[in-house]
Parts: sequence; C-alpha cells; structure tokens
Amino acid sequence: MLSIGWLICMGSCGAGEKKAATDTQLSDSDAASETATKDGVLSGEVEDSDLNDPADSVDSELSGEECPWNYKVKAKATGKMPGVLSEGAGIDELESAAYATLRDALLEDSHVHFVASYDVQKKYYLIVSGDGDERQEVAFTRVFKVGGGSHFEVNSGSIKSIFPQTIFQVHGSYNELLENWSNPNGVTVPEHGYIKNDPRIGFLSQEDQAYPWVLGRLASVFDAPDAPDMVVGVYPWASASVGTHGGLGLLQSRSSLILSGAGVRKGVVEESVAMLPDVAPTVLAALGASTTSGLGTDGEYSDGLYLKRQDGRVLWEALNTEDCQVPKHAIVILYDGLNANELNHLALDEDAPVDLPTFRSLATQGVVYRYGAITNFPSVSAPGHTTVGTGLWNGRHGVLSNAFFRRKSQEHINPFALLSDPTLILENPDLVLEMYDKMVVSDVENLAQAAHRAFGDWNPDDQSGAFVAVLNEITIKGADWTTLDFVAGTPPGNPMAAIAEYKLLDDLAVTQVETLLSDETVPVPKILQLSFLTTDGVGESAGPHSNELRDTLVEMDVRLKAILDAYEARGALENTLIVLTSDHGMELQDPSRNANVGAQVTSSGMKVLNSGSGMLYLRTLELVKSVDTELVSVEIRVKNHDNNDPVSNSEVICEGCVEDSVLSNEEGLAVFTYEEGADSLTFTATHTEFNPQVFNLAL
Repeated sequence: MLSIGWLICMGSCGAGEKKAATDTQLSDSDAASETATKDGVLSGEVEDSDLNDPADSVDSELSGEECPWNYKVKAKATGKMPGVLSEGAGIDELESAAYATLRDALLEDSHVHFVASYDVQKKYYLIVSGDGDERQEVAFTRVFKVGGGSHFEVNSGSIKSIFPQTIFQVHGSYNELLENWSNPNGVTVPEHGYIKNDPRIGFLSQEDQAYPWVLGRLASVFDAPDAPDMVVGVYPWASASVGTHGGLGLLQSRSSLILSGAGVRKGVVEESVAMLPDVAPTVLAALGASTTSGLGTDGEYSDGLYLKRQDGRVLWEALNTEDCQVPKHAIVILYDGLNANELNHLALDEDAPVDLPTFRSLATQGVVYRYGAITNFPSVSAPGHTTVGTGLWNGRHGVLSNAFFRRKSQEHINPFALLSDPTLILENPDLVLEMYDKMVVSDVENLAQAAHRAFGDWNPDDQSGAFVAVLNEITIKGADWTTLDFVAGTPPGNPMAAIAEYKLLDDLAVTQVETLLSDETVPVPKILQLSFLTTDGVGESAGPHSNELRDTLVEMDVRLKAILDAYEARGALENTLIVLTSDHGMELQDPSRNANVGAQVTSSGMKVLNSGSGMLYLRTLELVKSVDTELVSVEIRVKNHDNNDPVSNSEVICEGCVEDSVLSNEEGLAVFTYEEGADSLTFTATHTEFNPQVFNLAL
C-alpha cells in the first residue's frame, strides 16, 4: 500500500571535486546502452568495521570566488547527541522476560530473519537471528568521534553471520539482477502476464542478498521519539504478497534517483552511494541557498547545514559546479515504490521493453545513480516521503513507519490511514496539519520552511521571496500553495471528492501543476514538490518488473512530459533542476516461503502492540512498593511502564501476605498486610492488556 507523503532533499560531501572518480560519463550515443558491470564496483563482503555512514562529513568547501557556494562554511561539531534518543525504547529489566519469550517464538518461524532491539542496561543494540543451534547474536554500539560524527562498532558476534553483505554497490543493473536470481521452488505468476520460465520471476539467495548500511538504519529506529521495544524482520522474499517493501534487503531499500536539467552534469551514470536524506540538501544547495547552523548527523554544528536538522549530504558529484550553474527553480517528483533497477533499465538500456522518451531524455542528459539511494528501515511509504521532505532519517524526523504507537499518550498514530483517504483530508484540511504536528518532531525543518528561511517568505505584493508548491504530499507545512488550495479554488463537486483509484490522484497532480503554471499572477515555484502513487500499488499487486508496472510507467512518462511542457510554456524549463526519486524500492515475493509474524506473536502468549512493518511494543507493568513497618503493610502501585499512568483492575497476588490477591484501584493501588517476622514477599501482577510482572520484596 501507499501513502501520499513527503519530499525533500539533504546533503553534504566532497564538493571540491569537479568530477567523481567512480562515475561513468555517457555520450548521447552510448547513454542508452550503458549497463552496470562488476568491474570497478565494490562487491562481496565487507568488514564489520566498515558498516558506517558513507558520508562522514556534512559539507566540504568549494573553491572559486565566482560560485554562489563559496561562502559555505564547513560544518564544525560543537556537541553530540546521546546514542538512544527515545525514552522507553528497547528492553530494560522489567521487559526482559517478555522480550525473550516473544523473540524465541518469532525465530521459530524459519522465514523470520532477525529480531533487533536495544539493551537499556548494557547500552548496546542487539540483533538476534536463527533458532536453536542456529542462533546468532550481534551486539553493537554507536561510538562518537572526537570533533563530531560517529561510527558503529560490533562488540560481539559477526554481522556476516546474519547479513552476509552490507554494501549497496551490488546488483546495479536489471540484467545483473536476472543473472543472479534463482527460483528454488518454481514459483509462477501467470495471472500477471509472466510466461513460463519468465526470467523476471526470481529471488536473490541469502548469500547474494545485501543489506546496506544495516547498523545505521536499525539504530535510527531506536532514535525515534516513539521507537518500539523490538523490531522483527522477515527474509526479503517472505512476505505474503506479489510484490512488497518494508524490509532491510537491497531491493526494498533501493529508491530511484535521477537528477537532470539546470545545474546538473550531463550524461553520467554515478557509481557513488547516495541516501534518501541527501535529496533535500542537494536541492537547496543547487539553488544557491545560504547555509545555517543547526543539528547535523550525531552532532550540533555551528554552520554548514542547509536545514536546521540534517542527516544527508549534498550530492556535489551530481552538480555542475565547474560552470557554477545555478538553477532558478527545482522540481522534486517522487514515484512511490519505484525500484531503481527497473527505472534505470527502462530509461537507459537499449533493450528496454517499453519506450519512456521523457524519462530517457532526462536520464541520458543528467545524472543517474546506478544504485539509487538507500532508504529508511522500515522501507515503507510514510517515513520515506518524510525523509525526502526533511533530509532526515525516520528516527530523527519522527515518522517511524506507516503506523506507530505513542507511549506518552497511549495513542496509535496512523499517518497511512489519513493518507489513504483523500476525501477525509479535503473535507477536514485542519486534520492534515494536526497530524503533521503529531508525527513530525517539532524542531524539524521541511523543504518549504528551509526555502523560505534561505530565500525569504513569498510576498504576493511584490513577488519577492520563494514561492513553494507542495502537491499530493503531506509536508505542506509552510508551503505557499498545496493540494488543499487547489481544491478550495475549484467549484463544488471537484474531482478529488470521488477518487477511487490512485491513477485519478496522479492525473490530478498533473492538473494541479498545469493550473498553477498557467496562472501568471503567481511566479513559477522556486521549489515544486509532488508525488505519483500508482507505481506502488501496481508494484505490490503485480511485481516491480511486471507488464502492469511498465504500462503504468508509460502513463507516468506522459504525465512527466505534461509537467515539463507547463514549465516550457512559462519559459522556465531551461532554468529548472529536476529530481526524480522514490520513497523505497520493491521486490517480488515467493508465496512458497511466507513468514507469519502475527501467528508467532499470538503463539508467544505475550501482550504486544504490533503496529505493522515489524514494529513491536511490549505491554509492560511496573510495580512500585511502599512499606509501612508499623502497620505491617505494603502498598503496591501498579503503573503502565510506558508513561507511568496508573493501571486499575490489575490482579496483584502476594505470596506471604495475609491477603492472597487484591485488585488495583483507579489510582493503581493494591494494599496488603503481612505477618510480623516475615522476611520476604513476592508479588505477581496480571492484567488482560499487559504482560505479568513479578516483584520480590525483602523486608
């Protein structure tokens, strides 16, 4: 499923280099036939010590006084963030027994790959995989560097025992994927146009699979304000659908990334690693935005950031810094769930099965990231859109998944439910901003807000400042024109009210752009953000390389051309940067090898809130004692371990007390008396909504 989401770009990196050493320069004649090879590309396994963020710095300085970027100051760390930011996340002493029971039950399913958590007492992250004699455990920590930044160190176990490869620069082309696929159980999908022995039906074995930046993405989950207690991941082929995403594996983690137009190098297939948080700062830097001070990855920076909180780097290797080309406008288009291998195949390869002339023109005349961009874990829509729109990993911007649980308010936050009901949004526009404020961390700056800070608020009277439009997206806070504004300006019975399919939403996105660009009383947007959604739904229902997905992309090509034509009609296209990306990847699934996480949770007998995408929240009681030796009494206060709220109607059983059991009252209190001379008491609290808790008291 999809979500109307968020979009933005962030960045930093070696800006002084005029040409990346690892890229491939394409001429007009050979761009279409360029395919990935293993020569010169990182492959195989890496050492545990290498499992860190590919971008160690936030920004580098550029030389050249004539460039608008030369005033950018290199970021300098002045402090550092704690390792785990979420109070209540992970497993502490009160939760350890329930965790162990649930962990073991989950790993009894041979299609469940791992369980991850954070050990509060030992202060390390923990990944466990396998059952019985096959059990593997890895403990790792985040270590802060002197002068800023951080890296991860494995304290025990071997990452390779659970994740054989952890690099991103493998299986970079569609044809390379097909060469490495296998179909061990002879799966067929004839209902979606796959022929017998169709090469598109295949799966990477565990040995050939890769899990890029696995430690950083797992750690980010437990940085979130509403982080879970534990996360469960299934093998990349083991979900019950035709196509899926959400996992840590390579293809579900691989977002598309193509830059083209003004300010971009021409005809390049870029080999370097990009991450989804890089999009926003790259857009801002390309437009010549001023830098600011704020909070960078794992530290507080005095200057050098493009957003006040920034995890990404500027993709300087994609920008034409040699000619100091500064675009006046930027378009950021997100195609939900579009796998980079598929888009690059159709846009570059001569043997592509369908013709995408607009995508091909942008790709061959711009920069294509061969390996796409690494997205969040879980690799689902809501966090991916928000990452593009904020330049932050999901653990930092707060939108952890398509649904998550808020501990303090004991509230289920479900951005996807709101996103999937456009009629509700349009009838109750205040809900959008209310939900945005609930989901996104308060000091996070989105792309529209950063553009206004850097270029000034738009003033309709004199047309000064940055005019920002955000369409079919949720990061609308601070934008000057949104989908809600479009609908408010249309007559009653507007087309949004009766939308039943994503294709209608996608068509409406084009209509919104054409309407906006045809109104010459407003400027061409400094930044236009929009999403197309059908690619995700079709990828899930038919697979990422299916006939249906390719037919959908033919339709998307027409929509893309209509948007570019609207810019051309305003005389703005030649001065516009174009970024094409996606919120996550997509991968075909094997119905003969399905995991059943829900059944394993049920069989464990533990009380768990399963918010989906592997996010598990244990329901834990906390018992607090107060002893009155004169009255030979003990007062037990029963609390919700998540937020300290009292828990009533909990049965508290005492071994050694006069009373066998007492129900806690509305204040969570249960009072017992005991015999004089007793030296210890044992209390056990149970509740229908919580896991039992045992408390031993020495008198």
